[in-house]
Amino acid sequence: MKFLLSRFIKYLEKTTDEQWQLDKVGEPEMKKWCVMGHLFCWAAGKEKDEKRANRIWNYFEGAIATTYMIYPVNDGKNSNYPQATPKERCIAYLKNLRDDKEKTTIDHWNDYDKLAPKLSKKEF
Repeated sequence: MKFLLSRFIKYLEKTTDEQWQLDKVGEPEMKKWCVMGHLFCWAAGKEKDEKRANRIWNYFEGAIATTYMIYPVNDGKNSNYPQATPKERCIAYLKNLRDDKEKTTIDHWNDYDKLAPKLSKKEF
């Protein structure tokens, strides 16, 4: 996971602010993407391998960060990431995930698994 994040961060650092999009995955004709759009493009590679891109997208959401976790960072709606641009915010967030300063999707599921046995049937 850390290796994947490090490689993706390196890719994002090479993007320009003009290549970033708010409030939607992307505008392909304008070559503008949110962080998940950048993930898809990076994962597809020069070969434009959509199957590989979908596998990496699914892994990313299932193990690292769901879209519900990362879109607020991209769009400037997470007060923990006040950086000026979506690129800066997302890179800071991804570095924190990589460095175990933020919880991943798996961490949240593990927390839930610890809590679930304590919940009453009414709470389920």
